[in-house]
Amino acid sequence: MDDCKKSFVSHLVHRGVLAYILLSLIMSCSKAPQASKEIIIRLPALGSMRALGTSYGKGDFMSDPYQIGQPIEISSVEIHFWDISKRVEVQQAITFRANSPEIAQLKAPSGYKLTVPSRCEAISVVCNPERLSNNILDYQGRTIAEMPLLSDKVSIQKRPNGLAVELYPKPPVARLEIVSGVSAGSYAAAGGVIKNIRITGLYINNYIKNRSTGERSYLSHTDYFPSNGGFWFGHEQKMHNLESTLHNQLLQYDRQTGRNSYADFYYVFPRTEESPSSIDHLIIRLDYDKNGQRYTNRFITIQSYLVKGASGSERLARFEAGHNYNIKLSDIFSQFTTDNDPTSDKPEVPFINVVGLVETPGENPPIIDDSTIWD
Repeated sequence: MDDCKKSFVSHLVHRGVLAYILLSLIMSCSKAPQASKEIIIRLPALGSMRALGTSYGKGDFMSDPYQIGQPIEISSVEIHFWDISKRVEVQQAITFRANSPEIAQLKAPSGYKLTVPSRCEAISVVCNPERLSNNILDYQGRTIAEMPLLSDKVSIQKRPNGLAVELYPKPPVARLEIVSGVSAGSYAAAGGVIKNIRITGLYINNYIKNRSTGERSYLSHTDYFPSNGGFWFGHEQKMHNLESTLHNQLLQYDRQTGRNSYADFYYVFPRTEESPSSIDHLIIRLDYDKNGQRYTNRFITIQSYLVKGASGSERLARFEAGHNYNIKLSDIFSQFTTDNDPTSDKPEVPFINVVGLVETPGENPPIIDDSTIWD
């Protein structure tokens, strides 16, 4: 072999050795163990959550463990691991199935221990993720026991026995319960006395249709056509009730409990913004007599709400996920005065609306004293 060929072969061998060394370094770096830490995760309310029964007429948590009803069945729990500062997940989510020892440990006072990357700053969970949907129409008509449960991203904190996080998952929706129909009495209103009121329909408008995109469904008064039998063009069937039995159902009352025994209910996604125009609207369709004439397909539009609390009433900024809100129609009709007739021949007519009154939502779930949890 001449010198030229020897030099060329030597060059190839040299480059091959360098490539091998470089590849070895890359492989060794990729196999280097990531820094990690051990944490404890607890879901203390998971074992005691109940689906509400027919306890209408009282604002409360949809998953209040002290309410009547059957336990919410947990088919699976999905745990997510977050780097909050970068808004990314630091590892793939893990899922535990029903009746697994891991779910039992999550419910237990001692919690479930696992190792996570050291850059994991927060944890969130989704219970029953197979029931989760971004479309609000998919939730209508469900019982609360059929809901998925989601927690916020909660930061890992130092506890007496190490790093830990405690999570309280809740349904991703708020529940609006329309209760308490109007009595057979009369109401003074501008232009005359209104009586023989009959409620013929309820609509939810201005609601978030898609939780992921924030797409909002809003129909204006220009979409309503009185000449077409009172048809509001484009309004989703699952977001209204036009049944002929609605009026009598809303009047049902349980004398033993002192509560309404029927509610027409809808689920809505909570909003992130708090502008007055962003909250969900309730629209009542009704017939009534006024000055000897029968009026049909009249509307009352509710675009804002007051929360009745111990210290009075405050304006409601938004409906919160995991809460029931009870809207009493009898409170709406009590706002009729000789200077005010809030009814219109179309829904969502500008500047013709009344304020809805809702019951105070339940308090946050109690946090058990640390000394009883983390010993």
